[in-house]
Amino acid sequence: MAGRNVHQLSLARKQQVAVIVLIGLFVWPLLLRGLVYQFDVSPWRFAGFSMYCVPKRLVNATLHQMNNAPIELEPGSTADRALTEFGGSTQTWGPHKPASTLWKTLRQEQPDKGRLLVIVRIWELDRSTSRIVQTMHRYAEPNR
Repeated sequence: MAGRNVHQLSLARKQQVAVIVLIGLFVWPLLLRGLVYQFDVSPWRFAGFSMYCVPKRLVNATLHQMNNAPIELEPGSTADRALTEFGGSTQTWGPHKPASTLWKTLRQEQPDKGRLLVIVRIWELDRSTSRIVQTMHRYAEPNR
């Protein structure tokens, strides 16, 4: 015992770790599939093996007034970056991403525009028809 490294794993412990890892690799894709279908999260995220079966979602987020008139943002501005980040986060979370921090950032740069509207267009594979379809989500700023 004098020359043995105390931190070395025994063969039985190594086998237990290997079995746990293999079970995790088997179970996780099943859980992720449920998350994708139930909550519309992206199969491209969270170490999902199904990302190899589904094309990545394309996302475009635009800012509008409540009458659908588009608002041009300065490229690279804080509001433009926040809008791009919000659109990108919908690739992962689908329509479940809350927009509360986005409104605060947009309000700082667009204080005189009235109520704002963010339209997020997502192009993704329709499972039933195997065609790329566009879905649109509208996020209206709450009344101030």
